Amino acid sequence: MDIPKKTTGELTIAWLREKFSTSVDIIFRELQEKKVTQAYVKSICDSKLVSDYVIKPFYEMNHVEEYEQYIHSQPSTTVADNKEKALKDMLKGSAADYQL
Repeated sequence: MDIPKKTTGELTIAWLREKFSTSVDIIFRELQEKKVTQAYVKSICDSKLVSDYVIKPFYEMNHVEEYEQYIHSQPSTTVADNKEKALKDMLKGSAADYQL
């Protein structure tokens, strides 16, 4: 899972929405109450794993900082330094979480 830097979250989401504007295969899940948006390509990302290891824990946490620590503690987590890397990793099956 990639976690782009917080300062670029909104711009990256807008950029990804534009890149995937004609695709029905990209999922953008808004987790509004804690200001997190998750994005993944549903045909190549295991939605059960996303649900079990990302979405469910998100709702079990009290604060977004707690969730961020949890995500960073997962062995397959990396931080995407730019939107192109986030896109490349998503196209390999990673989910991306963006703090807004």
